Amino acid sequence: MSTTLEMAHALYHNPQIKMESSFFGLRKKIIYAKTNSIVEGKCFEFNPAEGEKIQRLMEANANDFGAMLRQEGVPETCENGNYRLSLCFSKDHQFAAFLLQRFVDFEYRNLGEARFIEGDSAEVYLHPFLK
Repeated sequence: MSTTLEMAHALYHNPQIKMESSFFGLRKKIIYAKTNSIVEGKCFEFNPAEGEKIQRLMEANANDFGAMLRQEGVPETCENGNYRLSLCFSKDHQFAAFLLQRFVDFEYRNLGEARFIEGDSAEVYLHPFLK
């Protein structure tokens, strides 16, 4: 399954996410239900060293995330990287969904399941990626 489909599947099954149709059902909006904020997405790729850094950051709790980021620095993206981070976030930065994948055997494979973060913690995790 592609990265886009895997993230869409994870969002669809999250109870805090709702889908709205408009323009005769041809256009869909994804909304974070708690704040009624529209959800957008981005995708980033990283080389192996930066990808391992991202993996450590994604496994950290919100309290450790900031300290790790200050110590290791913001991961730098590259083109055609071995690691891919799919990110969906509400425009108000109160919701974030992360899916980290690694390129193995000619395809991207998940490194765990999609991670959902809400509230002020979401903004902490989004900060290095949304400049």
